[in-house]
Amino acid sequence: MTLDEVKHTLAQPVGSVSGLSLSGCHAGSADVVPLLLASGHLAHLTSLDLTATPVGGEALVQLVNSADCARLESLLLGGVEASSLNAPCSHGKKWAAMVTCDVDDEGLAALLASPFLTKLRKLDLSYAVVKPQTWERFASSNLVSGLTHFGAEMTSELSAGALQTILSRATRLEGLGLCCAALGDAGVEALINAPCQAVVRKLELALSKVTLAGARALLNAPFPKLERVDLRGVSIDQALLDALTTRSGTRALKTVVLSEKTSMPTGERDVWYDQGQVVGESEGLFWLYQLDQKPFREAGLTVTSDEARWPRGWLA
Repeated sequence: MTLDEVKHTLAQPVGSVSGLSLSGCHAGSADVVPLLLASGHLAHLTSLDLTATPVGGEALVQLVNSADCARLESLLLGGVEASSLNAPCSHGKKWAAMVTCDVDDEGLAALLASPFLTKLRKLDLSYAVVKPQTWERFASSNLVSGLTHFGAEMTSELSAGALQTILSRATRLEGLGLCCAALGDAGVEALINAPCQAVVRKLELALSKVTLAGARALLNAPFPKLERVDLRGVSIDQALLDALTTRSGTRALKTVVLSEKTSMPTGERDVWYDQGQVVGESEGLFWLYQLDQKPFREAGLTVTSDEARWPRGWLA
C-alpha cells in the first residue's frame, strides 16, 4: 500500500466503516499515523490492521494515547509476509524485506500505559523487537487478561517464563499465534493447565520447539473446543500419526498442519545428482501427501501441509 492509497482509504466518509486496514504501507508511521488521527476515522473503529506498516516508537505512542482509540477491540501491529512463501519462517535479506514490525520497547510500554484500550480483545505483536523485561511487564499487565486472540510470532526475546505467565492470565484466549516462539514442551504443559484450555480454538505452534512428546501430550489433553493446530516442525513418525487418530482430549479437532516431509523411511535411498553426476545420497523419507489419508478422514481430520491460510491462522 502506497501513501496515496492510504489517503484514498481515509477519504471514505467518517463513520462509514468500523474496521480499517492500512496493512503493508511502507511509507512509514511518521506519515500514516498522523493521517489516521487527522481523518476522524479512529473514533469509529473497532478494528485496526497495521500489519507490516512500520508503526513503532513515537507514532505508536501518539496512536494509543489518543482517546479516539477507545472503541478498538482488535489492533494488529505485527509483521506479516507480503507474498506467500512455502515456509512460515525463512531467513536472510529476502525475508527481512517482506516482514516489517517496528513495535519496540517504547511503543509497547505506551500501549500498556494507555487508559483507552480497555476493550481490546485481539492483539498481534508478531516480530516485535522488545527486550525481555518489557515482555515480562506485558505478561503481567491487565491488558493480557482481556485478550481473546494474541499473536507473538518470531519474538525471540519473549521468554518461556513470560509466555507461561501470559497463558496463566489470558483466561479467554481463543486464538494463539506462537510460530518460532520459545514455547517448548514446558509451554505445552503450561497450555494444558491454563484456564484458556477450555475455550481455545486455534493454536499456531509451528517451529516453537515442541517435540513429539509435547505434541502427543497436547493432542491427548482436554481441549474441548480446539479446531485447528499447526505443529510444523514436530517430527512426523507413526507415534504422532497414531496420536492424531486416537486422540482423547481434542475431539473437536478438524485441521492439523504438519511439515511436508515425515521422518518415516521408505526403505529406499534418495540419490542426488548434479550435471548427471551422483553427488550424494540419503535415506528416503515419506512425504506427508504419500501417507494413507483414510485413517485421518475416519477420525474426522484434515491433515495437511498446506499453508494457504498462513499467516495469522490463529485470528480466524
